Amino acid sequence: MTTPRLFFLGKPHFELGKRTVEVSAAKAVALLGYLAATREPQTREHLLGLLWAESADDAARKNLRNTLWAIRKSLGEDAVLADDDRLAMNENVWTDVYEFEQIADSDNQSRQSKIENLKLKIQNCIRLLC
Repeated sequence: MTTPRLFFLGKPHFELGKRTVEVSAAKAVALLGYLAATREPQTREHLLGLLWAESADDAARKNLRNTLWAIRKSLGEDAVLADDDRLAMNENVWTDVYEFEQIADSDNQSRQSKIENLKLKIQNCIRLLC
């Protein structure tokens, strides 16, 4: 299984393996970002209220289903986990948000090493984009 990589610090973009994948719907990006930032299972009702508060209940649920379908089509079936009532980001999905938090929470020497490693990754990404 190829691990999805989600980048939210800066302009959001997404990778699956070595290729960039398109997640163009704003609500899909918002859902991924929210699940990545919270890292806790979220109830469908809560997510419907956040993303489709202005929609009728049936329309909001259909929008959520369509958004999940689009995410899974781009990032794989297991990127977002679902049970009857809750959605969560798969713990195997890499996100820069989580990486940043890990660096911030680490001890000073470990933090310096991780920061240098992250700087190299960022520089490599910039070189690829230029």
